[in-house]
Amino acid sequence: MVSNVLVGSLDDRSMAAAVVNLGGKRLSRAWDGKHLSPMLTPEGRSQLEARSRLLLERITNFEAPEPSEPPDSESADRYESLLNEFIQLCHMIHSSSSVEDVPDDPGVVLLGDEVVVSCGIGRIERYVIVDPLEAALEAGRISSESPLGSGLLGRSVGESLVMEDNPGQAITILSASRRKR
Repeated sequence: MVSNVLVGSLDDRSMAAAVVNLGGKRLSRAWDGKHLSPMLTPEGRSQLEARSRLLLERITNFEAPEPSEPPDSESADRYESLLNEFIQLCHMIHSSSSVEDVPDDPGVVLLGDEVVVSCGIGRIERYVIVDPLEAALEAGRISSESPLGSGLLGRSVGESLVMEDNPGQAITILSASRRKR
């Protein structure tokens, strides 16, 4: 069952940005009427494109065994793995939309926002909420599908939440703003 859908218009592909609560799990992806596709920050797109160029270079320069040598299963598996990663990454980049296509709302935490939170007495932390595809690319970026990321998405500035893994500590949202390039 789908509830809590926030919609904003996107590019000419007539997509809508959606923060969807599916059984308590918030996802933040672009909806094209059939599929949920990644919504990337400009920095994340740039880093993923750099990764795809690196993969293409590795694939292009891959040393296949000489025809006179017996086939090397490990080498073939490595080549196939590189090729599959490249194809999947290119598909994800191509099918993605940009978080910049969604209007910024500084009062609500949205995908691509830099969120400042208070995590107890005097402890302030900053995170950028991103698609899981780019979460591991840079420190300070957390997945929209992680417990903290999904807990913050769609909430208002000033709102507090308590994470299940740390029930004695409230996290208060101090600000949410789109990062400027």
